[in-house]
Amino acid sequence: LQMKSTPSLQQLITGAQNDREIPTKRNRKKEEEITTSPTSDTVFCDGRRHASLYSLNSTCTESGSFGKADVTGEIEFAIRYVFKACILEICIKGCKNLAYGEDKKKKCNPYVKVYLLPGKSPRSKRKTAVKKNTVDPEFNETLKYKIEYSQLGSRQLQISVWHAGALKYRVFLGEVVIPLAAWDFEDYSMQLFNWYQLKPKLEKSEDDLIQYSGELLVSARLSVPAQHKNFQFEGKKDQGAPNCQLQVMIFGAKNLPLLRPAGMLNSFVKG
Repeated sequence: LQMKSTPSLQQLITGAQNDREIPTKRNRKKEEEITTSPTSDTVFCDGRRHASLYSLNSTCTESGSFGKADVTGEIEFAIRYVFKACILEICIKGCKNLAYGEDKKKKCNPYVKVYLLPGKSPRSKRKTAVKKNTVDPEFNETLKYKIEYSQLGSRQLQISVWHAGALKYRVFLGEVVIPLAAWDFEDYSMQLFNWYQLKPKLEKSEDDLIQYSGELLVSARLSVPAQHKNFQFEGKKDQGAPNCQLQVMIFGAKNLPLLRPAGMLNSFVKG
């Protein structure tokens, strides 16, 4: 059968590119930056103005030697999502009754490190300043992620406490893992500070977590010849069935994972 020309998807779906803009290199760089807290954040952080973390967005993964301590103590923090700015904020207030990072010396220099799982790259890491010689540190720092609300359901917050020793010696002091799929960001009570018991490392493969690797904007339509418009498809291999055409339009992608710390992707779509 000779197909009657049909309008392209580009013509049928006007404005789709404008509605879902594909981030440029400049936009992506902007999203990775940590912004300072607006004035409204003073309410979120217990009514006091706290310094935001221009986070130590490391250029490489953490190196050095690592140790473990018997996990004790609690951490106090609050979480909220700023819908207008598409920013996830974690306000780290403090810890209490931490284990000593170096028990023999009775020494503890704690700091808090946060990952937005499943990402474990340097771009996903945020951390507070180190507090010297205390098992009850006060941080009062806000760590931020620029992320779309639709992505939060597939993410988990890993908030861990570490001891910073000499010569890059690091000791794990405990962690809390928060699945964001169950977090109600519209409930004000969920934005309040709470104490969370620190726990040993979660012995769970990251493969078990829902992997988020970006988004692809696609549209599809089935093109049926004009003379067969009223044809009833019954799922059977009917010899009289029209010869249809499935048209798929690939508009673009966004939030693709970078395979290298620096540089752009040379991406293509295969179907």
